[in-house]
Amino acid sequence: MARVNRWLFLLAMLMMKSTWAQPGEMGMPDNDKIRALRVAFITEQLDLSSEEAERFWPVHNAFHKQMRELQEERRALMVEVKEGDLSEAQMEANIQKSFTLEEKSIELKRKYHESFKKILSLEKVAALYGAEMEFQRRVLEELHKRKMRRE
Repeated sequence: MARVNRWLFLLAMLMMKSTWAQPGEMGMPDNDKIRALRVAFITEQLDLSSEEAERFWPVHNAFHKQMRELQEERRALMVEVKEGDLSEAQMEANIQKSFTLEEKSIELKRKYHESFKKILSLEKVAALYGAEMEFQRRVLEELHKRKMRRE
């Protein structure tokens, strides 16, 4: 069954391949499509029951939303530093704030780890972290392939 699900996932990725790149978007995939693929991939990897999925996904989505907000804030700080229009004191303040945001990210991961353990077995929580990394690796690999084709 797992082998069939993997093939279905790969088939979905290939089918979406043509719809990801829209003119003017430099081949970047649509975030909603990536989220849908992530849900399908993680659900399959963790073998979530419908009850587990119903409880898990709202918590997981809240976690990802908060992580994205922290990442966007950190990215904005680093862009300001990179542009070089800041005084040394402002640069230092941005760098320190970036460290604080990294610490908040770790705190958030710990908080949600506890929430995930209330919903899923520890074995599935551990598998979640591996599935997240594998999904990210596959998406980056696909983006790299697209970039190579454009060049």
